[in-house]
Amino acid sequence: MWAYLLMNKVNIFELEDAIKNPLKNILYFEDKGYKRPHFYIIIPTRDKETFIMLTMLTSQIKKRNEFYKNDEVALSCLHFVKDEELSFLTKDTLIDCNSIHLKTKEDILKSKKLQIKKVDIKANFLKELVKKINTSKKHKPSIKKKIDLSSISDYKE
Repeated sequence: MWAYLLMNKVNIFELEDAIKNPLKNILYFEDKGYKRPHFYIIIPTRDKETFIMLTMLTSQIKKRNEFYKNDEVALSCLHFVKDEELSFLTKDTLIDCNSIHLKTKEDILKSKKLQIKKVDIKANFLKELVKKINTSKKHKPSIKKKIDLSSISDYKE
């Protein structure tokens, strides 16, 4: 694990801090299967030592709508980001809550172009994403049960 400290700008301690503060941090990295990096919202989980649950932000709105056009439940799990929710975005963006990524810390540290971006996410925004993840038929109940919002209950709107 210490080798990661030498290979990345982001080290394990910074990543762990970001995971502990999902309303103050999002991740940016290039994941396998994608041609360019994306932003990822951190979804708090019960297993903070092993797994990190992420939802990816995308500007491919038309493509996502077309992909789910025959599935009303899946369409309802697309979250169209408003300017005030994530003000740093420069394009119309959505979060596909039908598609979550379960990663280990080591997987993320190995990612290309890994960065942690400081943000100010409202607790209700994160809760809305979790609601849509739980509504989605694309995830197994065992995955949904990993979500733990208790760590954000103290944050004020």
